[in-house]
Amino acid sequence: MAAAKYSKVLGDFQHYFAGLLPPEDEGVALATSSGMICLPYCNPDDLKGELAKYDIIHVHWWNNPQLNAFLRSGLPECRLLIWFHVGGQALPQIVTDKVVAFADFALAGSPYTYEAPAFQKLDERSKIQKTGIAYDPADFDRLRGLVKKAHKNFNIGFIGTVDYLKMHPRYFEMSAATSIPDVKFIVCGPGAAVQDLLQRSREHGLQERFDIRGYVSDIRPVLEIMDIYGYPLCEDNYSAAELNLQEVMYAGIPPVVFPYGGVKRLVEHDRTGLVVSTEREYVEALEYLYKYPAERERLGNNAAGYARDYFGAENASRILNGIYQNLTTIPKRPHFWGERYNPFEAGYHRSGFDALPLTPAEIFIETLGPAGVDYAASLQSTDIRTAMVADERISRMSKTMQMTGVLPYKDYYPQDFYLRLWAALSFWGAGLPEHALVEYSEALKLSNPHWRVLWYFALAAIKIKQWQLANAALEQLRSIAPAFEPAHALSKEIEHQDVVLLDNGLMQINLEHRLHTPI
Repeated sequence: MAAAKYSKVLGDFQHYFAGLLPPEDEGVALATSSGMICLPYCNPDDLKGELAKYDIIHVHWWNNPQLNAFLRSGLPECRLLIWFHVGGQALPQIVTDKVVAFADFALAGSPYTYEAPAFQKLDERSKIQKTGIAYDPADFDRLRGLVKKAHKNFNIGFIGTVDYLKMHPRYFEMSAATSIPDVKFIVCGPGAAVQDLLQRSREHGLQERFDIRGYVSDIRPVLEIMDIYGYPLCEDNYSAAELNLQEVMYAGIPPVVFPYGGVKRLVEHDRTGLVVSTEREYVEALEYLYKYPAERERLGNNAAGYARDYFGAENASRILNGIYQNLTTIPKRPHFWGERYNPFEAGYHRSGFDALPLTPAEIFIETLGPAGVDYAASLQSTDIRTAMVADERISRMSKTMQMTGVLPYKDYYPQDFYLRLWAALSFWGAGLPEHALVEYSEALKLSNPHWRVLWYFALAAIKIKQWQLANAALEQLRSIAPAFEPAHALSKEIEHQDVVLLDNGLMQINLEHRLHTPI
């Protein structure tokens, strides 16, 4: 929205806003205040019929089933810009070859995004003609009038998603380990970890050290009393250009970060902040900046200068407007999923159309590119051991992958057996056997379920001591796959209802040696 505002100011481009889901009132208000015109919501098919009216279609991309379905179904004649707002290299937010090829111009939201293989494997001419970089833009207008204010404590801030899907899972431990006198950790943002941080600070008697505020609409007063910015993210985060980090740097506050995701390309170590590799280094960096105020000032000043030169909506909009102008020089064309085409190169022939329809599970795997190898093995392997090893790996995927990848696709395609299976595996790996059991049950209702789901169902039932359910599943499994010896062995063990599962493993180590039996 900030980019649209400045694009109109700097280049007289009028932006219209349309979504694939019904808009929320707050979003409409923000878009309208930025000078955008919000189109009435309509279903995706009707929306396609409207696209030809506009000079350029600008898609804001991340991997989600609604947008993926919209693009895969093809678009009518248009000029298509896709702006990628994720790092593009961590599951499930993988920028794939096909989505880059689908666009007339593919714009990376950060230098880190541009390092994704889908961009880098393009030939040099295509890179120059149809790709570029523009930082996802923060609107520095909302910091207008910011003035540093005197304050009592030494304040270390965190602004953003307070959830271990993104936040470093040991944020509390690292913060608690600092030996800075009168330190205050000000945490702003919504998320599942808010209550966890509150509870743990009480349990450890550290309520005075942690100021957990939840969502804060106006961050300027927080930045005015912030000394440094402790922003440790988890290793598998899919960040690109982190708007809150841009704002903090603009405010002249030195950040301390880990080199994970797009953050590693936003902060230059010992110039605009400190980049650390271990938990100990993180704590030491916070203490170092406390002890040496001149270093805080040097890094903060450098960060502010860098932010003004490279970040923000004005800088991004200048790049965008140039791309818009360039796109208007090419004719509109229909877009077909799977094609390879460079509209800026004369005589370039379109090729590579996807002719065969895919199942929802296959569509999900496609969105993961080469990183989806375990899901492909689970779906395609005819070797039971290979399939079950893949399932085991899927169950141990990160919470980020499970919550923002598998589950949204399962909810969008509820009748797909494998998406149901992978959702169940995700819950099982997360230590939620009750939820896993529900998903296994739903998977078994679908057409042609693979018999190994009965094994997983039995394990989940045993975990919550549902012996009758487990016995029924094992009995059915023995009749379908009589050569699967673990089912026979486990049936005998649960006769006395004293089975102890070794962990959340799907094969159970004490039975694994029997899996060599051909099925």
